[in-house]
Amino acid sequence: MLGLVIMLIFGHRGMPTRFVQENTLLSFLQAIQAGADGIEFDLRVSKDGELVVGHDKDLSRIAGIPLSMNKLTVKELRALSLRGAGQILTFNEITESIPSPVQLDVEVKDVNAVPALITKLRTSTQLRERTIISSFDCKVLEELQKELPDVRRLLLLHTWSVLRGSKDFWKNILALKPWAVGARGGSLTKKRMEWLRANNVLVAAYDKANSNMATKRIVNKGVDVAITYRPHVARKMLAIIKN
Repeated sequence: MLGLVIMLIFGHRGMPTRFVQENTLLSFLQAIQAGADGIEFDLRVSKDGELVVGHDKDLSRIAGIPLSMNKLTVKELRALSLRGAGQILTFNEITESIPSPVQLDVEVKDVNAVPALITKLRTSTQLRERTIISSFDCKVLEELQKELPDVRRLLLLHTWSVLRGSKDFWKNILALKPWAVGARGGSLTKKRMEWLRANNVLVAAYDKANSNMATKRIVNKGVDVAITYRPHVARKMLAIIKN
């Protein structure tokens, strides 16, 4: 049962649907309108060195083109017809179009994006305050901790099993002073969640499927941050719990 009702809800790549492509402005606006506290999106680098938004390295799934995002310029990427409404965005377009207080959960997919990301974040205290940098790569978070210690960091895990018997791994993770650790809901046992919180680390969970059931599972875990494709479902659940 859910014991924690104070929960941040982030739209996982916004709020993609059958007709709206993920990681697009329309997807992000839908998530915000549905009650999301923030949006989660993926960052890569274009051929001409711009920070661009896209989950997959390859464009086949969203645009039907077997090319990597880093092989095309921003102009070429923006001209693509996606499978669903929307177009590929730059990071600048997101910061200009999505105002505060909406939080920005930026998942770094390409380590080459880190230098430009740090440069961008240094331009605005307000932007740093509403930004979370997330990654499955500890080295990315180490660099952010060194260069921008005031920006929140979220470590993502593919599976908890990798940590069994690895005290050194956890020691290194805690040394990063992460704001949160995120994993799939199924790996977040009560004991593990309590341990993270006892170490002043918030608990985040992300869904792998775009379904009501997947959203309900992570909300019912009582996490601190729910990263979900269906923020409207999460928000409705929390409203019911509070009442």
